[in-house]
Amino acid sequence: MDEIASEESRALLDTRVAEIELPSETPSQLDIYLSNVQNRNLYLAVFTAVLGPLSFGFVLGYSSPSIPELKQSSNPELRLDNNQASWFGSVVTLGAAAGGILGGYVVDKVGRKLSLMSCAVPFVVGFLAIVCAQNIWMLYTGRLLTGLASGVTSLVVPVYISEVAHSRVRGMLGSCVQLMVVTGILGAYLAGMALEWRWLAVLCSVPPSVMICLMVFMPETPRFLLSRSHYSEARTALQFLRGPLLDHDWECRETEGNAGEQVNQDGAPVLAAGGPEATRESHDSPPCSRRLAPQQSLPGTPNTQRFAPAADLLPRVRSPVQQELSVAELKNPAIHKPFLIGMALMSFQQASGINAIMFYAETIFEDANFK
Repeated sequence: MDEIASEESRALLDTRVAEIELPSETPSQLDIYLSNVQNRNLYLAVFTAVLGPLSFGFVLGYSSPSIPELKQSSNPELRLDNNQASWFGSVVTLGAAAGGILGGYVVDKVGRKLSLMSCAVPFVVGFLAIVCAQNIWMLYTGRLLTGLASGVTSLVVPVYISEVAHSRVRGMLGSCVQLMVVTGILGAYLAGMALEWRWLAVLCSVPPSVMICLMVFMPETPRFLLSRSHYSEARTALQFLRGPLLDHDWECRETEGNAGEQVNQDGAPVLAAGGPEATRESHDSPPCSRRLAPQQSLPGTPNTQRFAPAADLLPRVRSPVQQELSVAELKNPAIHKPFLIGMALMSFQQASGINAIMFYAETIFEDANFK
């Protein structure tokens, strides 16, 4: 009996020790915020944006089934020889190179939403030029325009998705860009088996047309709006993307608070809220831009809840003073190392010759007598 009693007391003692050693973890403010997020409209906005990469994929895959038909066209004005067929496939890359440069300028000047709507126009016009082509130069023009739109799209869409998505789904939604590109390539190959080259161009113009119509109803990214001090518009965008049951001012404050090192009016560096040096703020600043003190809790939450770091909630918002990147900053290893690695990866990818295979896949297999 004494042994049984001692075992029971030991079990009770172990349970009490476990309760002391394993206290319940208090959820962070970010977890509380994201637990009430409604993602339906966010998914709709991302679906609208990835229609751009889908169109990009159609552009890459269009030439493969079209070139053999154009080489045998009954219209001598549209019949392609080997040299012209080579230009018909590769002229897209010239437009894409120009589009990448143009997209980097446009995305910060007019915003992410308007950039997406603008790049859809060359998609539609380019494919319509191919549909209505009466000579080879109209074919070249159509391919050049669709290449230009592809270059802008490949830059703007990842930025838009990363800025509208929150941390829990940002990685998953970001992967949809490449997924839609390869889906478009496959769709062009499959549709080319059943459609004549003009009708294939009509099909390829559908995704960008739908994107223009849907993007009208989608919001600009909150990050871009905050960078332009459009606080009320940023709150409206967050209400659409996150749902109405959240404190959108809190996400605005966290977005601004995670801007990192900022520069005050005197030019002296100061850290974001919560750092050793608090950012001085004027009393007449908009409500969305005022950061709560580190010890202040959100409305509707217990006083024991404190602000938790939310660096991954939204991408960092840079101060207008820091928008321009000087050449001297490239001397910083934290900047030039990832820059050089990214450039090397992209260069090796292009040098692999995968674009040539995608542009001329059907011709390559025909010349190889593959059946």
